[in-house]
Amino acid sequence: MTVNTPDKTNITNHYHFSQFAGEGVITGISTQNPENIGNEPILITDNETVPMQKDGNGFSAEIKYPVNCYKIYYQDTDKYENGGEPVVIDIHKISREVLIKDLINNKKPLQKDIAKGYAEGILITDSANIPQNGSVILLIGDAGEGNDLIELPPNVKAVIVSDGKIDYLSHIASLSRSYFNIFTILYDENKYNELKKLNGEYVHVSNLDGDLSFFKIKNPLPVSENSKIVIPKFTDAASFLDYSELNKNNSGQKACKIAKMQELKDISVLENIIIPKGFIVSVGYIDKIESYLDNAENQTERDELLFDNSFIDELENKCHQVGINPDNSIIRSAFNAEDLYEYPTAGLYDSECCYDKSEFVLVIDHIYQSKDSPKAIESRRRYGIPDFVVQLSVIVQEFIHSDYTFTAYTNLTEDKVLIELCASEFLHMNLEPATIIYDNKTKSLNTVSPQVYNSKFIIDQNINILNKEDGQNSISDNWDVLSKLLLTVSKNALILEKTFGKQQDIEGGISGGKIYFWQTRDIPRKALKHL
Repeated sequence: MTVNTPDKTNITNHYHFSQFAGEGVITGISTQNPENIGNEPILITDNETVPMQKDGNGFSAEIKYPVNCYKIYYQDTDKYENGGEPVVIDIHKISREVLIKDLINNKKPLQKDIAKGYAEGILITDSANIPQNGSVILLIGDAGEGNDLIELPPNVKAVIVSDGKIDYLSHIASLSRSYFNIFTILYDENKYNELKKLNGEYVHVSNLDGDLSFFKIKNPLPVSENSKIVIPKFTDAASFLDYSELNKNNSGQKACKIAKMQELKDISVLENIIIPKGFIVSVGYIDKIESYLDNAENQTERDELLFDNSFIDELENKCHQVGINPDNSIIRSAFNAEDLYEYPTAGLYDSECCYDKSEFVLVIDHIYQSKDSPKAIESRRRYGIPDFVVQLSVIVQEFIHSDYTFTAYTNLTEDKVLIELCASEFLHMNLEPATIIYDNKTKSLNTVSPQVYNSKFIIDQNINILNKEDGQNSISDNWDVLSKLLLTVSKNALILEKTFGKQQDIEGGISGGKIYFWQTRDIPRKALKHL
């Protein structure tokens, strides 16, 4: 790769940097041979040794493995650059600085919003001294991978940090969206310091428009709030339930809402979308599975029983009856304590794909066991929910191999839909999704931010961006087709909001030009809860 660097610079070495998600990677190192000490340089890293090739006014080498430090040795003169002292690379610092400078170049706010919302409370800058009463806005420094955040008390309503290695699809991000009204990584040093000056004051903070705003307020009046959350109890029911048989007594909110979407589809209220075929495995049937497995005398025998039982045949037969390929399904959790309006649980319990019917019971057991995961137990503790009240049913649904997946969030007050769209090939790369807003008043779509994969940068040792090559952007490349489909997504999302009377969080996908809604939930009431 030939690099055109600016004239009259003091650049010595520069790096080829690829920006994926979270941390980027160094893919190459170049030298301008500033000491003019030879013509046959070799790059020596902590993982490999690579000859460097002539590249414009200097030399470059591509590298295969992550690099923490390197030296450049000239074999024709037996000399090292920099007196043989290793050059240390801090990949997190590089990733952060490239992100910040790229945001500045694109005139975007210097922040990364993991959870969007607004909150009011006292601003605290010391996580070790959080008041026991009243809503708290926590402002701290580097959160690292964020593991300590889930231990914060429930009166912390907003978390703002100056740095962190937290990806949008990570376990911590999912829990943060459940626990906090706001979670923002604020890269803007000036804004961070201005907010820090309000330590000990009552403030209002919001990141709803993607640009963190805040102002001082008077002591907010306490609001009486009933913290008791009522968990509905499933009644024992038939082994399998079709969508048409579901009600609040035999299935949870998630399953009942899928059934309602299918009903709306059948009467043409929802149009030009598809609800994947499926059925519900009742709590009574799952109790039978777990009782059967508990008869095992040891773990080895239990593992064998997962694949040697009559339940597999019964589940396979039901799949055929409904029209699902038993070797291509997704099994979704449907706990009674899930998707309640007062209790956010997105990402708390497991759902898994099942690509072989022999794994039916294995997957159901995995989902059943997820009720006792540390994150689930911690969540119930925060909301005062006893463990023994939790019951499980599951949704067996045909799995759709989508080209794009999306989440659509409706907004009751603004008559808009926010769509987060991800090309499925990037789904597990923790990339920030494309953000698109539909305005029902103007019937128009506006792309707020694209989804770009693997942008490439040339940066100098001071992390100045010398050159940028945008990566793949499959959404903008297919916008003519996608825009028409997203209009349909938006219009149907607003119908669901009107039907359920609350803002909706709708998950779905696009496959072969067809739109699928696989589930919807009420967006929990989280904002401005003063304890």
